[in-house]
Amino acid sequence: MDASGNPFDPTSYAQFRTWLLGANATNMAYMLSAQMAAMALNVRAGFVNPNALVYAPGTLSANPAGFARVGDLINEANAELGAHPTAFSGDPWRSYQEALKDALDWANNNRTFVQPGPEACPFTTPY
Repeated sequence: MDASGNPFDPTSYAQFRTWLLGANATNMAYMLSAQMAAMALNVRAGFVNPNALVYAPGTLSANPAGFARVGDLINEANAELGAHPTAFSGDPWRSYQEALKDALDWANNNRTFVQPGPEACPFTTPY
């Protein structure tokens, strides 16, 4: 989605880059689209496993502890954008889109991926 809620289908890297860097949350769907696109590219390039768990409170794909698989989060965001291509201040679905955007943003910035427990770490301290 673009800032007005129109579908965006870039034909060049320059168009995509401008769209991505111009994203803002005036229309939450625009910012959600940008975060979803970034994560989808990470998955597509093999940098992120779609089965990896991230913290995603407030999303429908989250388990009772608040964690969701990346692939499920992308699919959920895509479905929500199809249902509501705009989410301006006062729209009842804006907070839901913000929860999806936050989960993807945090994951895109490598802040919320579930890490293995310390028992899985092969490092032993020399002290």
